[in-house]
Amino acid sequence: AVCSFGAAKAEEDCRLQHVATLPIEAAHPGRVIVPGEIDGKPLRLIVDTGSPFSGLAQGVVDRLGIETRIIAGHRPYFPYAGGEMKYYVRTTAFKLGDMPAPRALLFVMPGMQDADGLIGADFFRHFDVEFDFAHNKMNLFLPHRCPGKAVYWTDESSVAVIPFHMNEADPHIRFDIALDGKNVPAVLDTGAPSTTINQVQAKVWFGLDENSPGMTAAKQTGAHIYHFKTLALEGVTIPNPEIFIHPLDLSRKLSDDSLFGMSMLRRFRLYIAYDERKLYVTAADAH
Repeated sequence: AVCSFGAAKAEEDCRLQHVATLPIEAAHPGRVIVPGEIDGKPLRLIVDTGSPFSGLAQGVVDRLGIETRIIAGHRPYFPYAGGEMKYYVRTTAFKLGDMPAPRALLFVMPGMQDADGLIGADFFRHFDVEFDFAHNKMNLFLPHRCPGKAVYWTDESSVAVIPFHMNEADPHIRFDIALDGKNVPAVLDTGAPSTTINQVQAKVWFGLDENSPGMTAAKQTGAHIYHFKTLALEGVTIPNPEIFIHPLDLSRKLSDDSLFGMSMLRRFRLYIAYDERKLYVTAADAH
């Protein structure tokens, strides 16, 4: 009986503690857009794991008459919004889905046009975050307490467990992917519609250039598209992945790592355990 109680107690201690479920807009597959609100006014917010900070669009701040404050000292740079941030807002009336976020600090983003704001790593790193793209849902949990026990939707044999690197000064999620059997560094970026590497990387890692067989021109000037044979995450494999090859000066965020963006992320179901520094990955339709 004591053994049975101990086993039951251990199982209870490892149970995930759900915080919130947020619907993901299905109409925008290249973005993760979830609902939020300020003072009861609805917002469309982009989820960007590649952004260190969260923010509101300048137009939203102006429309709602939210008081802004000048950023003293070092000003953060938002590549997504197109420049250096000058102002921030602090509000007690912000909600993400149905979840209140008391004393939210949000930077003002003057260059943002396609949503009302952005939620970045400064918010999500306090939770475990699950992206269930097959059902257009994002789930938030309290950091789980039992290593290796995060995945609840399928059996352990079909789960890839991938360690990642992240620190206080640089909250980007860095890990390795296998592209045609070759391990390359990547940054997990839900704010990037495409999965990309730059031309220098393509040449050094794979001997590819714009004249290589199978390379086709993309709409962006100087960019190309190449279909590799496989992209694998610890045994979870995608055949014929489409990868964008960008000139170095067109890489949107980082030049040294590939960007693992939404074009590939939607093929998987993903659980980010920030405290544990691990990604749990299955096929999107795993059950």
